[in-house]
Amino acid sequence: MLIGKEIHSSANLAESGDTMSDASFIGLGSMGLALASAVLQRGHSITVWNRTSQKAESLVQAGALLAQNVKSAVCASPVVFICVDNYETARSILGSQAARELSGRVLVQLSTGSPQDAREMEVWAHDRGANYLDGAILAYPEQIATPQSTILVSGSESAFHQAERYLKVLAPKLIYLGDQVGAASALDCATLSYLYGALLGTVHGSLICESEGISVNDYRFLLPEYSSIVSGEVAKLSQCIYENRFENPTASLKTYFVAWERIVQQAQAAQISQAFPAFISSLLDQAVSDGYGSEEFAALIKTL
Repeated sequence: MLIGKEIHSSANLAESGDTMSDASFIGLGSMGLALASAVLQRGHSITVWNRTSQKAESLVQAGALLAQNVKSAVCASPVVFICVDNYETARSILGSQAARELSGRVLVQLSTGSPQDAREMEVWAHDRGANYLDGAILAYPEQIATPQSTILVSGSESAFHQAERYLKVLAPKLIYLGDQVGAASALDCATLSYLYGALLGTVHGSLICESEGISVNDYRFLLPEYSSIVSGEVAKLSQCIYENRFENPTASLKTYFVAWERIVQQAQAAQISQAFPAFISSLLDQAVSDGYGSEEFAALIKTL
């Protein structure tokens, strides 16, 4: 049983324009619950809604208001956060009734999506009179409101200033990227590209160890030290791309290509998956064929 105040009707709120809380949170999955909890614990009043109301129990017991429906949640606050699976789900949840009440309010989208999703959502929100802010969370739920939490946001500057006090609770590392609404999602995609590449490389490295009878534990202990070297190379690579400077490399792209062929040969000899080695090899081979072999590894971007 939920203990606390429940908002049963939004009629009076919608007509008067009054609000009952500082911010509303729609969607109480693992991340949504962490977001709402952090803001509530900081002393802000919040209204929450979730399809399964039981997920709101801990929040209601701590003082949150529970909205009976999405429309009530929207009407309850001037700033509305939504964190669900994706943007299509967000629009579906808001629906026609709740969407009409977005006029004059700030909608902060923290669901997972692409830059194009963000642009389309901004148009959708503006058509309904909302001030829109798009965000990307670079943290796990347990890291919210800790120094490890980073949130990227982009879109309306006025919407950012209205939501800033709550966003700063959620992420000490809060980065506003300007009014180009797809920027937050784009930078999120870029960081995920780095993450997935590192994870895939680590998995294949573990496979090499297993195929050669080497303890993966030895590999694990080597990675932190090697990662510090890699981070320096990554910083140098991104600087080369930013400055469009690819000449006079310490190690040429062709040198990297020749070195990588050992990884391909090992996979063939050990009869393990060649998918990852072959993929990297094909990209490097193309860059060398295109005439960039004597340039920085970063010159690979000219081929992609």
